[in-house]
Amino acid sequence: MLGTYEIKNERIYFKTKYDADFVTEVKEIVGRKYDPETKSWDCPLNFATSVPIQNLINKFKLEDLNSNSVSPSDDIIHQFDIENSVQRIIPSVKQKIQGMKLPWKVRDYQVHGISYQLASKRCINASAPGTGKTMMAILAVEIENLFPCVVVVPASVKYNWQRQWNIMNPKRTTSVINNKEDNFGADVLILTYDSVGKKEVISKEGEDEKIKVNLKYEQLEKLSIKSVICDESHAIKTGKAIRTKGVKRLTKGVEYIFMLTGTPVMNRPAEIISPLSILGQFDQMFGNWRDFVYKYCGAYETRFGLDYTSATNTRELNEKMRKICYYRVEKRDVLKDLPPVQETLYLVDIDNRKEYNRASNDLITYLKENYGQLKADNALYAQSLVLISTLSQLSTKGKIEGICEWLDSFIESSDEKIVVFGIHVEFLKSLSKKYKCDVIIGEVDHKKRQLIIDNFQKNENRILFMNIAVGSIGIDGLQNVCSTVLFYELPWKSTDLEQAISRVERSGQKNNIEVFYLLGKDTIDEDMWELILSKQMVTDSINIGIDVESQQYMSQFIKKMIQK
Repeated sequence: MLGTYEIKNERIYFKTKYDADFVTEVKEIVGRKYDPETKSWDCPLNFATSVPIQNLINKFKLEDLNSNSVSPSDDIIHQFDIENSVQRIIPSVKQKIQGMKLPWKVRDYQVHGISYQLASKRCINASAPGTGKTMMAILAVEIENLFPCVVVVPASVKYNWQRQWNIMNPKRTTSVINNKEDNFGADVLILTYDSVGKKEVISKEGEDEKIKVNLKYEQLEKLSIKSVICDESHAIKTGKAIRTKGVKRLTKGVEYIFMLTGTPVMNRPAEIISPLSILGQFDQMFGNWRDFVYKYCGAYETRFGLDYTSATNTRELNEKMRKICYYRVEKRDVLKDLPPVQETLYLVDIDNRKEYNRASNDLITYLKENYGQLKADNALYAQSLVLISTLSQLSTKGKIEGICEWLDSFIESSDEKIVVFGIHVEFLKSLSKKYKCDVIIGEVDHKKRQLIIDNFQKNENRILFMNIAVGSIGIDGLQNVCSTVLFYELPWKSTDLEQAISRVERSGQKNNIEVFYLLGKDTIDEDMWELILSKQMVTDSINIGIDVESQQYMSQFIKKMIQK
């Protein structure tokens, strides 16, 4: 016998004879430490460590020091497996849901998601858009009576959350917090990310300042918050941002934290660090920041410092998170009756080729001739990014006639409705004016956006124009009347496309979904399309769990633009 183990207060203590193989493997357990006085290894026992600990016991045939207790492989360690914990509470969750008067049926996968949230307590629900993450979070809080609950959301969906909660439980008091005079005594408080924290400058020397972030409303400090929900939680991917620090302050000491996002990683693995840290899960999974970035971000030293913008071991990262605090279901796996999606790409000629080529060949001269010396001078400091923006706008400008021809043909050849996505506001406004229909852009009030969606489901308008950034979240109901989407401009991220398409690809859709892309031939549109496909491989690997090869896609793209 090599040695024994003993379990006390969710920690396990190994006392063994020296064995090089055992030492090597026990060092792989995150959070382990060696006590030279007792000559034993002390390891935390949790969702992250239960499997390697069980493997260690079985491989080296270690015996339980307390011979009367049940073997961990049969029960004690078994309870620290997340899926076993989920299965144990599913019957209770189902029973409680049956006792609630809900407006619609809760599907089995949603019961599983609710149970996962309650078993993990602090997790990311990364289920695909349209699978009901909002409902799962609301019911998890309702089932365990986790009030007061604070919901942190993008500004565009704050009233939608209030509306959804009131539908699920009309007796529940909710309050959208816009100022300090609002009702902080409600069961559910809904805040935007930018209204959680506020910056306080402690000291300042020249341009350097030392700051701390406090909660914006002192009433929040006095609440005994039982749960926090962060919707579209990729909004807190940047650790140094005020909003991220504000959410971290808000969630301190809160037992239940549910993060919701269909796109937890939008570009690279490093984006998951801040959300996992706020959940309190990062250290127990990965040990420390440096180990994480070297293993999953392909970190390497440069003369400017550590570069960790790449992606490595992405499939392993997905699998590790799923065992502890990451729940995801794919739309196509759970919504069996959802019609298929057909995507079609069209290349159209632009009618301003000479202007486009002038900008592409000599950006600074082009800007000077068309916009003045000041804009040309400013462009020198970020020439590649200005070039990308300028060529994107010129491509859209040059294909406006092609867009209109395509839309005219669609209107004449069918009686269906269509949602048209773009980026630049001036083009969206111009097109909506031409076709005498509504447009949803940033300047449209949040309440009016929902009114536009409601009206689109009832009126005779065939086209609805939407800005991708604004219209890709918090919009529901389009699937009832529309199954066709057109993109005439492309965003930087494939995840933005996925979110936008999900406005029609969601529960309730009965028709085959058609997605069309109108790209300018021999323009930056084609480069952007390649960039999006490259990014999608990386994000799918982490978010969904698909094997891909790591690519330095962004740096390659920028280099290509600089060489133009």
